Amino acid sequence: MDLKNLNKFRFLFFSALIIFIGILSVSAVSPFSITVNTGGIDKWYIPGVNSPWQTAGTQSLSILPGSYTFYGAYGSSSFSFTVDGGGNVACSNTYVTCSGSSVTINAPTITFNTGNVGNWYVYGVNNPWQPSGSQNLKMLPGSYTFYGAYGYGTFTFTIDSSGNVQYNAALEPFLSGAGTKTLTIDGYKLKVDGGCLDTYYGIFTNAGAAIEYPVSQGQISQEFYLIPGSYRVIYAGQFGDAFTVNSDGTVSPTSQVFHGCTVKLYGTDNTPPVTTKTPNFVDGDSVEDSFTLTCNDAESGCDKIMYSINGNPSVSFNCGGANTCSTTVSAPADSFSVQFYSSDVNGNNESVQTQTEFGDACPTLAGQSEFQGCPVGDKNTVTLHTVNIGGGSSSKAPLAGVQVRVFDRNDAAFQTVAGSKNPDGSLYGVIFEADAGRVGACTTDNTGVCIAGEAQVGDYLVIVKYVDSSTGKTVYVGRPKSPSDFVNGLAEKDFQIIKVFKKGVFQEEYRGGSKIVVITGSLLEIIAPESAVWEGTQSTYPFIFTSDSSWSVDLCAAVPSGYNVAGVYDEDGNLISTSECTQVFVAGETKVVAFEVVETGSPEPSLSATLKIKGPNGKSVTKNVQASDIRRNTFNEKVNVAKEKAAKHKNKVSAAAVRNLQENAVILETLLVLVIIALIIALVNVRRGFLSRKDHAFKFIR
Repeated sequence: MDLKNLNKFRFLFFSALIIFIGILSVSAVSPFSITVNTGGIDKWYIPGVNSPWQTAGTQSLSILPGSYTFYGAYGSSSFSFTVDGGGNVACSNTYVTCSGSSVTINAPTITFNTGNVGNWYVYGVNNPWQPSGSQNLKMLPGSYTFYGAYGYGTFTFTIDSSGNVQYNAALEPFLSGAGTKTLTIDGYKLKVDGGCLDTYYGIFTNAGAAIEYPVSQGQISQEFYLIPGSYRVIYAGQFGDAFTVNSDGTVSPTSQVFHGCTVKLYGTDNTPPVTTKTPNFVDGDSVEDSFTLTCNDAESGCDKIMYSINGNPSVSFNCGGANTCSTTVSAPADSFSVQFYSSDVNGNNESVQTQTEFGDACPTLAGQSEFQGCPVGDKNTVTLHTVNIGGGSSSKAPLAGVQVRVFDRNDAAFQTVAGSKNPDGSLYGVIFEADAGRVGACTTDNTGVCIAGEAQVGDYLVIVKYVDSSTGKTVYVGRPKSPSDFVNGLAEKDFQIIKVFKKGVFQEEYRGGSKIVVITGSLLEIIAPESAVWEGTQSTYPFIFTSDSSWSVDLCAAVPSGYNVAGVYDEDGNLISTSECTQVFVAGETKVVAFEVVETGSPEPSLSATLKIKGPNGKSVTKNVQASDIRRNTFNEKVNVAKEKAAKHKNKVSAAAVRNLQENAVILETLLVLVIIALIIALVNVRRGFLSRKDHAFKFIR
């Protein structure tokens, strides 16, 4: 062998020797004892180290140096770690601690709230089948599957690197808790209408495992909570066809039939119903007599229709789950506001709708729209006079929002309250509040005008009520009307309301007034005081004079015993005491004269005034004015008594009507008995005649 080949041989020999020695040295390394504490992670193993699937706990494992992967929850989660030549472990995971020869898992705690869903578990995390409730489970980041309803409803979710729950946003309708450490499984609300069944029924899985059983017969719209999956209804041992709760919570099919009984299934319905309002014109005119509210809900069906008129308490109409449901409501007279909405069987509420309409005051009579749909009407104009004694000029303006009621003075209920057909002004407020014998009503608009409709002309009393919302003060003014006041079906009256200021300060008092117009070639308008409710022990009685030329008025006031005229106010608002008379000169202007009256005794307050008026042409006329007032305590007492009288009269009328019905029923029963007896007698006579003819015919044949 030459030297070149010898060197080559030596190189190969020593290389092989080194490799052989290395192999011997490696095979001589012993495994290390590594302690693995899973910290609650179940169904785990480390490939090449132990067998799948181990239970949660602590194990000491013999592991050679190298890289390894830990799998938990049947492989739903995993992490990697290494063992070096000295038997030390290393890893990089937020929830795993690797130190020395120990691997310790500190998985985040995830809370499961399954209050509405039972018979569940998370694959590889806890045991099937858990009851509904709340559980805390240790879970590493990874992808998991939730099984509910004995596995017939499933969904997947993940635990992210921050230890929070995440899932597809499409599952949000029946899940909640994304981005947190709490997963709430609400399920979709399913409603079953088994009202036509005559015994128990239940909801089962497709394999026949009971989810809810028994359910009492007749429990219409019984609620269950299910996650998407396939289910059945069972009744009397018979399984219905499978139905599916879809991913959006809808149900298909929507009914099951058992022995001719249709069981309805209502899935998730997030769409509220739609309600429409339709006016009804029964009497042939163009004014709304009633209106129909119709609920439409093609999914779970209408549950109820709610409506309120003019802010009054809501009225509920039950629809019972029908897809279309209607109710008809009488329209109140005059302008009215109606608020309405519907809800469906699944609890979806429609947004409240508000409409302002005009109702027919005479729904059974054809009339005119300007008369609230009635044949005749009362036009009422209300004016507010602001009197500023000693504080500048007075003013007047139309008064909106005034309630107007028309009463029939010939009505027995009215006279029960008023005491007569022609009550004095002190009772106008009492009559208004007792509301007996009312035949019409309206509310003034921004022009201070409204028209109340009536079925016919008559002897009426129209009373207006104004409430100052800022002060709570109330004033009533009345005007009688008779058939002669109606011209072309319309009667017109003006109402004056006086608000009193003294030197710019409101005197907490309103007073009704009347308009007196004197024409003797020129014009003098007088607003004279009428009724008021005394809130204290004194009151002001203003007279407002407006002329287009020069007039003079001698004005004297008188009060009953128990009251004194304290004096009259001058133009500067100063009270001139012990003066019951004054003289006023009015020349193309507006002037105010006001008497101050003080209570000293017990009768109800009043004031009578005499006005001797002389016009620019020297002609004179005398006018008498009477203001009939009432004290607040007396007013309240009379209102209570009047309401009691009105209620008793109504009950008396109702009782009389019942007696009439009973008496008529007895008469009808008697007539019916007599008719039956007459028919029986007639039938007997007919039979006798027939037999007699038959016997005669028989004799003839013989």
